[in-house]
Amino acid sequence: MSDFDIAYSKAFAEFDKQLRAFEKISMNSMGELLWRYSSIFAGLLVRYTQPNRAASKAQKVGQKAIARDVAKAYPSAGSIYLEIRKTQQNAADAFYKAYQAGERAQVDSLIKQFGGSYQDVEMFAWDGGRAHSANRTRSGRVNRQSTVRGRRLVTVDDRNQLNAYRQKLFKKVGFTKSGWVSGFRPPGGMRSVPNWVKSLRGNHGKVYDETRSGVFRNIIFNNKVPWIGRNISKGALNTALNAVVRKIKKDMEKEVKQASRKV
Repeated sequence: MSDFDIAYSKAFAEFDKQLRAFEKISMNSMGELLWRYSSIFAGLLVRYTQPNRAASKAQKVGQKAIARDVAKAYPSAGSIYLEIRKTQQNAADAFYKAYQAGERAQVDSLIKQFGGSYQDVEMFAWDGGRAHSANRTRSGRVNRQSTVRGRRLVTVDDRNQLNAYRQKLFKKVGFTKSGWVSGFRPPGGMRSVPNWVKSLRGNHGKVYDETRSGVFRNIIFNNKVPWIGRNISKGALNTALNAVVRKIKKDMEKEVKQASRKV
């Protein structure tokens, strides 16, 4: 995976130890056990990748983050109106009237005179989202006001197109999470991975099936999203592995009890 490797962590060593112990008493092969628990692990990787929330909340958190970023790239006319009104009500009313009429020169003039923190802003036609894309950081976020031709971009003259763009981005929430399960097709399915994440699977991740190779059999998850290392920590990865270890121990205890009843 990107940025760090957990293959040599204490959590992974314990996972390997418990899985080998389970193989000795189980009717399942190591390959079958690996597929069973890798499916659980995949669900936890998705869960702990930002936004780190339960599935029902994570999607909403991601959508709110997108809305904030788009607002930074395209500040609304309402925000500018309120800023101008702090200085002069008549100027604020004139600004809104000019904005509604699409009079860009008048809008720019009023903002420059009375816009306060928005004084370096201009009004442009809808740019198809270029200002948003150009000002995203390596983590995919927008952390500052956008710049176009050396100046910030103001609200566009067609908010319907902007709203449609925002809705399009909302459907991509979960892209970083989906890198863990791109190419992953476990025999039992992925019930722990929400559909809005599974729907985004593509070529930005890969799963290597090494369950039939030699002594060291593995299923390797490779999330290829460039910023994945900043969206899940080593601690979260170890937490996920430890949760799988607890599940293995619980299943072993259950199988031992069932076997003792048959004797």
